[in-house]
Amino acid sequence: MGFWDSLIHGATEVGKWVGGHAGDILKAAETVAKVVTFGIERGLVQPAKKIHFDDDENILPKFFGDLGLAADVLAKYADQHYPASPTRTLNTINLEAFWPSPPTLEAPEVPPEISGDVNKLLVLNSIPAVVSNLDLGQVIAQQMFAQVTNKITTDDDDNVLHSDIDVRVGDRFRITGGLCYYKIPLGNPGGDNAWHSYLRLHNETSPETMREILLTEKRKLAIEKVQVHVSTSEPYNTTIITATWNGARGTSEYTTKAIQWLHDQYQGTIEYVPKPLIDGTNYTYRFRSGTDVGPGQILAAFSTALHKVVPKPTDDHPLPSLPTLQIDHVTTIVP
Repeated sequence: MGFWDSLIHGATEVGKWVGGHAGDILKAAETVAKVVTFGIERGLVQPAKKIHFDDDENILPKFFGDLGLAADVLAKYADQHYPASPTRTLNTINLEAFWPSPPTLEAPEVPPEISGDVNKLLVLNSIPAVVSNLDLGQVIAQQMFAQVTNKITTDDDDNVLHSDIDVRVGDRFRITGGLCYYKIPLGNPGGDNAWHSYLRLHNETSPETMREILLTEKRKLAIEKVQVHVSTSEPYNTTIITATWNGARGTSEYTTKAIQWLHDQYQGTIEYVPKPLIDGTNYTYRFRSGTDVGPGQILAAFSTALHKVVPKPTDDHPLPSLPTLQIDHVTTIVP
């Protein structure tokens, strides 16, 4: 899915995905057409020429077009339900998204990939993923899919539904908005519905408070420098490891402890090079070592170190658990 881990962005890409995965493309197309008709009746989009499909015609071109119109319907619907406050809104975030695997009543937990993508969206818009030890992506994602995770119902029109979002940290930080969506039946045996949605978020935090929060969270993300030195006057390796966490809370604390453990165990043969690159819940760490220490050994050592320091998840504190690690890049430097 490229940059995103759990969603597909753009009508063309959504159409390709549904066309390749839906067991009943006709039913999916008719569902999207109904949303377009709903938008026409509400005056949200211009009338379409045709909304009925015959079994023997090629429905894909119009299906692709209707997906674009349906996205416009969702955006206009969000305008009506979640307008910006002229006095409180600092900035507004919008995202049209297609969720191939949303939570279900049978599996109501929001997958970490969805929370991670929400955190990516926040970071792209200069909002930290964590505020006062609260994982914003996790909380927002839970509210986005509240009708599943909390098993609640609304009196919305069946064609377009919405879930309200209101996240507060104390009395100084607040994000409001909501998710407008409709469900596309995939028609596969035992399969579930996918969600085509439009996310609207308003940051209602004052500029002064945002600057203070960003500075505070930036300091927290700075992993403490461990005094380990690998000679750079001789050839050495630089190994980049990517870690995908299932939450953004506590990662710098655990990583600092893990690096200290590496220092104690490897006696200065592996050196962490600040600073990590952060993309939502994807963290990129850089290590320096002698040429006699290969990338596989560094990966194994870092994994072992994290295993030593990251507490096991419990029902009360489920996040974070151990991240997924992979070697991203290795370079040998010859001075």
